[in-house]
Formats: sequence, C-alpha cells, structure tokens
Amino acid sequence: MNKKIFFLSHPYSPQDGSHLYSQVGRDQVQENVNNSIEITNELLDKGFNIFNPLTHSHSLDEFYQRASEFWYDLDLLFLERFDGIIMAPGWESSKGCKKEFQFVITNIIRTNFVFEILFYETIMREET
Repeated sequence: MNKKIFFLSHPYSPQDGSHLYSQVGRDQVQENVNNSIEITNELLDKGFNIFNPLTHSHSLDEFYQRASEFWYDLDLLFLERFDGIIMAPGWESSKGCKKEFQFVITNIIRTNFVFEILFYETIMREET
C-alpha cells in the first residue's frame, strides 16, 4: 500500500462571482463539493491516499460561516504536512487553489524536494 498522503486542491467558491452564501452561490459550492468527492473517489480507486479539505470544511462552513481567509490559513497549515498536492480541474481559476499552489512553490518545494505536485487530468490519463 502506498503510504504517501496527498492534499486535493479543488475549487470551492463560485467561479462566476456569485456571493458564497446566496442561493446561486450555495448551489455552485455544493456542485464543487460533489465534484471534489467524485474526484477523491476516483483517486482512491487509483491507489492514492487523499485528504479532501472540502469534505472537512464545507459542513462546518454551512453551520458556522467563517471568512475565506480562515479556511485558506487552515488549508495551508494542513498542506505542509502532506507528501504532495493534486491539482483538480479548474484550479487555475480558483483563488484558493492558486494560493495553495503558490504556497507549495514558495514554501514547501524549496525545503522539501520529495513533495510532489500532480495534476488530476494527467493521473487519469495514465494506466494503473
């Protein structure tokens, strides 16, 4: 069994500028969470050990809404403790995903040469 643990970087907030807690925003957030769960399941099927921060924080945010910066800071704290990050589709358009990617490049890669950056689309094209 693979012992590496990967952090899934997946868009959370609405990408069309809708307010996070409006009905349209909530629908888009739920769609993003659902997509992240599907991706997590596919990666688990491929043998990856995945931490999906959306499944951790989404339910909390529904009940106890916190500023986006709170979640970014928490995610970066978690991210430092993993063996790698997997960038989900749409990460380039997500403020949070771009922060996570930049954090890896700026802070982790410089000190940890075994940390891996992987891309979901590339993983899914590869044969198992």
